[in-house]
Amino acid sequence: MVIAVLGIVSTLALSVFERTREVGLLRAVGLSRKQLRTMVRLESIIIAILGAA
Repeated sequence: MVIAVLGIVSTLALSVFERTREVGLLRAVGLSRKQLRTMVRLESIIIAILGAA
């Protein structure tokens, strides 16, 4: 279980790090911080579900 959580956390951290420009662009065109958090959370849920399967 711990290994799965570490895998998910590292995947999400890498995803956010690689998409810094995309996040900046989305914020520039009007995406709110709340919407950005929701987007990252949904992505993490999807990754967790696929990883668990």
